[in-house]
Amino acid sequence: MSVPSYIKGENPQLLHQGAEARIYSTTFQSTPCFVKERFSKQYRIPELDIKLRKRQLKAELKALELCGKHLIPTPKVLDADQTNVVVYLEQLPGVTLREYIENLGDLGLVDNVEKVNEIASCIGSTIARLHHVGVIHGDLTTSNMIIDISQGVSKGFFMIDFGLSQISDNVEEKAVDLYVLERAIETTHANSVELISLALNAYQVTLDELTKKVVNGGENKNEPVAPQEGELVVDVVAEAVGSAVSPVNGGEISEQDKKKQEKAQKKLLAKQKKDNVLPQGTHVLQRLNEVRTRGRKKSMIG
Repeated sequence: MSVPSYIKGENPQLLHQGAEARIYSTTFQSTPCFVKERFSKQYRIPELDIKLRKRQLKAELKALELCGKHLIPTPKVLDADQTNVVVYLEQLPGVTLREYIENLGDLGLVDNVEKVNEIASCIGSTIARLHHVGVIHGDLTTSNMIIDISQGVSKGFFMIDFGLSQISDNVEEKAVDLYVLERAIETTHANSVELISLALNAYQVTLDELTKKVVNGGENKNEPVAPQEGELVVDVVAEAVGSAVSPVNGGEISEQDKKKQEKAQKKLLAKQKKDNVLPQGTHVLQRLNEVRTRGRKKSMIG
């Protein structure tokens, strides 16, 4: 198959063709790079086809822009050709995580415990950082993760292929993203239960930490605000519970006021749960359980 004339660089070579795009190896300003071309689908109406391809490219560029801005390890965008729906990406050294894991052998071996921990930490924390900035990857598999062996797992870990990505802060979208990851690892790698568990734990811990909103010199907005001495919780969260009670007797709290305080705390926690202000990582994993249940039901019916 001949390479289209609009693919720039020295001696471009077709490396791979997927369902949505072709990947070429070439150069950009004498630097080795990959070119991703979203090719036309003949069965689609031409006007709709170009619109869809440009929309996908725009989403991918936006995702990579956000990753670059927040220092999330992904390939740099070197150039983009909107007319021909082509993007030029930094050529990252290394192997896919899928290849790396296959070379390790049995993930259940004692000799691989340390590597499994390291891999899981990188997977979970990197996805948490993506989700924190609103990037839903859409195709989380170990084939879309790269490890530069020369740098080691923790420093040489990169996420690639944002062709199905979207920008969203929706908890359901994040949970589905994790479900895709979970299923992909389960079906690709044997004895991967511990890897998945550790990766989800790293995700939860990282995202919970990232989504803490600092107020009043470092307090967490996602949790009830701690009252000062002699101050009632209902004073602090009056807006949330709709009333306030002031301490009396030189700051001492009466039994009646203590009961009101406890009641206010319960109302606040209920409101936080309703408003989805649980720590984000915890909330996403709760939703993941619901997604798993739906997935199992579909598989049983299908």
